[in-house]
Amino acid sequence: MGHIKNGLKWSAIEKIVSQGVQFLTLLILARLLTPNTFGVIAMTSIFISIAQLLIDGGFTSALIRKGKPSEVEYSTAFYFNIVVGLFIYIIIYFSAPLISFFYHEPILQDVLRVLGGVILVNSLTVVYRAKLNVALDFKSQSKVTVSSSLASGVIGVALAYHGYGVWALVAQSLFNAIISMCLYVYIFKWRPIKAFDVNEFKDMFGYGYKLILSSLIEVIYANSFIVIIGKIYSSSQVGLFYQAQRLIELPTSSFIGIIQRVNLPLMSKAHDATEINKIFSDSIILSTFIFTPLVSILVVLSDAFFYYVLGPAWLAASKYLIILCGCYVFYPIHVFNLNLLQVKKRSDMFLKAEVIKKIIGVLSIICSFKFGVIGLCIGMMISSILSLFVNCFYSEKVGGLTTIQQFKLTYKIYLSNCLSLIIALFIASSFFHENIIISSLVGLLLFCLSWLLCCCTFMKDEFITTRNKYIKAI
Repeated sequence: MGHIKNGLKWSAIEKIVSQGVQFLTLLILARLLTPNTFGVIAMTSIFISIAQLLIDGGFTSALIRKGKPSEVEYSTAFYFNIVVGLFIYIIIYFSAPLISFFYHEPILQDVLRVLGGVILVNSLTVVYRAKLNVALDFKSQSKVTVSSSLASGVIGVALAYHGYGVWALVAQSLFNAIISMCLYVYIFKWRPIKAFDVNEFKDMFGYGYKLILSSLIEVIYANSFIVIIGKIYSSSQVGLFYQAQRLIELPTSSFIGIIQRVNLPLMSKAHDATEINKIFSDSIILSTFIFTPLVSILVVLSDAFFYYVLGPAWLAASKYLIILCGCYVFYPIHVFNLNLLQVKKRSDMFLKAEVIKKIIGVLSIICSFKFGVIGLCIGMMISSILSLFVNCFYSEKVGGLTTIQQFKLTYKIYLSNCLSLIIALFIASSFFHENIIISSLVGLLLFCLSWLLCCCTFMKDEFITTRNKYIKAI
């Protein structure tokens, strides 16, 4: 139990500090750069994300699943990643002119070719991260992540301040990858042996490729909105949407990552279905109890945040953020249901679920893109809600909690949150709408008071579970 507590603690430290650094860097860069500049970088996201996914090859999850992988298995994965990384970079390099032509953005050609270097560098660190995850050594990972985020953030801000525009963002990403690689090699004294086992490769690939296909579908779908906005509208609209999405993704990935990094190995080592479902239930209660009000606070403060922190040029992104919060508020439940499929080694169901969800997503895009960026955001929210039922359905099939059982675990949290949010927004917008700052502060105060009242009145059990199971552990 001690190593679990320690893993949770360092996972939390890494996520909170590193994401905090990234968040602060993002705010500073947004003040120095324009929505158009961020839009150009956003247009590359689908290609870089796909490439990053492919170099992993699902081997990280496959190695974690093995519990205690051998040096041959680690080395096999390492050499595979290098070869795939080089191959993908070559594709990106020669495809850059076509991508630039598609978006009608000439600078994209050079940006993609330089930014593609991140893929080459990251291909060297996949096994290092997997090895540390298997050992639950999040302390070393926190050192690497925080140091690289801070150093690359300083470089990016310095270049943006001196007028380098989009190249400041490119340099930030590239130096983050390079610094991380150097620190992994220096801190973690692992070197691959001269071995490549074909049978081990087939075993890991046989497990991982279904997860990769699932994740590939997710990445393409998630970035398709940026592709559509960039093609139909403008790079400025892409930048506004990208910024809104990043501002909700950063706290989301940070919070969920803290729990998930320990949750997945912990469920993998559970002895029976009862123990797995207990961990599953506690994780859902914790995540929704803490995460849901955080998302609501972001909604309450969105106008003031964009106008006064990022600048008036970014205010239009506020309405995108508010709608996107509706997509991410159920994200913890999505994640833990998918984790259960991985623990049960049902990557086939994982893939089926992703295919069905993306069919729903594509239909939402077809129905919503004619209504502008706002329409696309609403389509994303509806698709996210429907996809939740798909995840729950497949999770139940492998012995997890039913959809009704998961609903019973969380419904009081979501209802209390909605009630608190409605009260805060109604009063703040009705009586203090003339001043953004006052309206936001009043809304924040009202939401917090309403939420605390609901906690004391309706959610004593959820609060006790959260406190006893995790806060004490930390």
